[in-house]
Amino acid sequence: MSAITVGCLDAYKTSVDVTCDSVDSSIKAMYALMAKCEELNNNMGPVYRLGDQMYPSTLVNWLV
Repeated sequence: MSAITVGCLDAYKTSVDVTCDSVDSSIKAMYALMAKCEELNNNMGPVYRLGDQMYPSTLVNWLV
């Protein structure tokens, strides 16, 4: 193989490795965000109940 071919293959391998690492990092960040959103949603129950007490006949009741 020529030096140009080796250089191109090395550049391709490097770009694939960087892309895979970036995708892996993005997936992990998305799962962390989803976990935080689920935790927030689970902790919002008291806020919804307080809204029901404050505004019993409004659209707040439709959120739960």
